[in-house]
Amino acid sequence: MNRTIDNLEYFDTGILTLFCALIFLLSHQSGLPAVIFFSHQDKVVHLGEYAVLGILAWRCFRHHVKNIHTLFLLSLLFCSVYGALDEFHQWFIPNRHVDILDWLADTLGSGLSISVMALIRMKNPQHQLF
Repeated sequence: MNRTIDNLEYFDTGILTLFCALIFLLSHQSGLPAVIFFSHQDKVVHLGEYAVLGILAWRCFRHHVKNIHTLFLLSLLFCSVYGALDEFHQWFIPNRHVDILDWLADTLGSGLSISVMALIRMKNPQHQLF
């Protein structure tokens, strides 16, 4: 059983790392083709993207942190800092700019998904996925 937990820990860490790399690669583009359906659509995209990052961060850090409050704060801090670094990174990319509202959407999206994970965990502490 210990071997399975180790493999799951590596898997969760690998998926988080790959998703962070994907965010970095997308942010490194001078422009991304997108069909605009409504104003501020990019904020919704940021929210969804970082909601996924929040889930992946929670799953990764749960192997190391057992206290649910600490796990919540660590996951949220990781996602928020990564979002801030992502915005800073865009400052160096032609045709991209730093937008604090993007960072707020990142933090909100991750905060929402991490909150859901925490609620599920509090209701069922033995849940294997969370």
